[in-house]
Amino acid sequence: MAKCLSTFFDVSTDLKAPNETYVVLERRIWAVLLLFALCITAFLLGSCSASTEIAKASTVIGDKAASSKNRFALIEQEAEASSPDLVLIKSEAVGGQKEQDVILNYSSDIQHLLPSVEDQTPYWLNVVEYGLIVLGLLGTCWLLWYTGVGALIKGLIGFIPRAKRREANLASEALDERSPVTVRELVAAKRASDPEFDRAYERSRTERDRAVRSNERPSAGM
Repeated sequence: MAKCLSTFFDVSTDLKAPNETYVVLERRIWAVLLLFALCITAFLLGSCSASTEIAKASTVIGDKAASSKNRFALIEQEAEASSPDLVLIKSEAVGGQKEQDVILNYSSDIQHLLPSVEDQTPYWLNVVEYGLIVLGLLGTCWLLWYTGVGALIKGLIGFIPRAKRREANLASEALDERSPVTVRELVAAKRASDPEFDRAYERSRTERDRAVRSNERPSAGM
């Protein structure tokens, strides 16, 4: 397209024939027509969108509804008069029927256009939605862990974590007299794999050392 337009607008000062001026002018005219056609196409594509058509239909429906309301008010006023104008009443009634037909037609068009319209959700609402989903999952996992339901489920399906299986194998080897694995190695592996056990072990060891030192301290009367 760019190459074509550049060819159309290419005006060479070195003309080989007198009629070449008309050729250049013709190229310019075709270029202008092509640009005009592109603009018209873009305008038609934009104006034929579903949201645009719905907006136009809504405007027409609002105008016709307001006009029908005025007609009904005039019919009511004439009906309450001592000598009603039947011709006017009939004219307004016929006009109101035509406006209601227009409203029904545009309402039907809107119903056909609605499936083509996508809901536009703000980006921050999507972030909030995903955040709530993540919080819900984390809350569910915490609830399962805190109430012990997770352990119950694992017990029902017979699931044993790999770390627990490794500790069980190490404990079995430590109890086997033929195995070189000692209880110290078992405790070290348990402390490495279970942080809570490691903290509890350190606390127990500290309390035991404190108790031993207090028992070994000589009494004041000696």
